[in-house]
Amino acid sequence: MEFKKTKVFKIEINKEQANYLSEKSKIEKMLKKKDVLGFDVFYNKKLVGFAMLKEFDKNKFFLWDYLIERTYQGKGLGTQALRELIDLLKREYNCKLLTTTYKIGNEIGKHIYEKLGFVQTEVIDNDQIHEVNMELKF
Repeated sequence: MEFKKTKVFKIEINKEQANYLSEKSKIEKMLKKKDVLGFDVFYNKKLVGFAMLKEFDKNKFFLWDYLIERTYQGKGLGTQALRELIDLLKREYNCKLLTTTYKIGNEIGKHIYEKLGFVQTEVIDNDQIHEVNMELKF
């Protein structure tokens, strides 16, 4: 896997993925901010995914949006890429804490996060928000 910093969102989101990600216009707006990191994810020199993180405190990051392009899903690339992204964050950004959320019903996201050691910290399920907060401490 190779991660290249980006300020442009290049992946096409299908209808199912749109249920679990920020709107494309919001991603593009956030990528312009100084405290937000965007990475294109490459596998065998092909763009296969995207990750966007926000540094919310010194050495603490929130994994805001993370996806593997639909045609590359189901091949273990999501887990592999996230594992390598975690290593990159520890090595190059001295990351001590990585947090994320997933929307209730996103069983694939839940499975990947739990497999890599994230633990649930809070469930928010009300009229407007239906998500689970998770964290991974180093």
